[in-house]
Amino acid sequence: MNALICIEVSNNKIKKSSLESIELSKQLGCTNTAFLAGANSPELTEELKQYGFKNVFCSEKKEDYLPESISLLLKQAINKANASIIFSNNSLFSQDMFFRISASDLNIASDVIGVEKKDNKINTTQSLFSGKCTAQISFSTEKIPVAILLRANQFKVSATPEENISVSVLDNINVDNKIKLVSTSKSENSEKDITEANIIVSGGRGLKEAANFKLLKDLAAVLDAGVGASRAVVDAGWVSHNMQVGQTGKVVSPKLYIACGISGAIQHLAGMSSSQIIVAINTDADAPIFKKANYGLVADALSVIPKLTEALKSQMS
Repeated sequence: MNALICIEVSNNKIKKSSLESIELSKQLGCTNTAFLAGANSPELTEELKQYGFKNVFCSEKKEDYLPESISLLLKQAINKANASIIFSNNSLFSQDMFFRISASDLNIASDVIGVEKKDNKINTTQSLFSGKCTAQISFSTEKIPVAILLRANQFKVSATPEENISVSVLDNINVDNKIKLVSTSKSENSEKDITEANIIVSGGRGLKEAANFKLLKDLAAVLDAGVGASRAVVDAGWVSHNMQVGQTGKVVSPKLYIACGISGAIQHLAGMSSSQIIVAINTDADAPIFKKANYGLVADALSVIPKLTEALKSQMS
């Protein structure tokens, strides 16, 4: 069985979540081929070689963000690789790309947290209704392939270097008459992407004011962590929306989630409850976050965070 693994690139770097399906695909008995979504450079293909890819499909040139064009390139790659399964991370970019392909050409399973092969069928476990329940859905790949969009930080990334890699260039498709890129803008926030982070330090209204997020950033720098936030502080304009964790923000699954001054509204819990270990710091002993936390500390986060940062600095040095 052939698998096509879609590689998402951000700032000319491969996103770690795009590589999580490599070992999973091998366990299903698949032969892996990479598809560089809207990117093309010797540095990227060289990096893919380190993860065991022998073949990679890419576009003739680096594409601007034109989802209509990239989805057509994806269809080319699926056909040329004769892929029965397509793996991708469950990002907004992937959803924009995959859901432009007709349902008659492709089955799609999104926000997948488990995959297994049984009786020549692919069985997926998907998270639904903000994690309130899961669904087990079985797909046959005999007639049309299935695309599996994996939630980040659910599977291990493995590296098995290959000596050589073959690069196949796909035909660029001009869709200017259908859609035109007017402009692009990048967030000024240069912090670690919280959907990729193994550790996240998040802040809420308990931090009192926007300036106190510097305390979280100092702690995050020591832990090599991402910095997140609750919806309340995002709505207040303290931090940018790309830091928001929750039902209307980003769903994250880090190994460690430290909630500082966050009460734990149901919408926030929906975005981080799949974290492996949750630590909560809050002055309110009855805050809902403590029901989800593995470890809880009833205290003022503003006094605890600086002490924790200094203690970790001393321990790590």
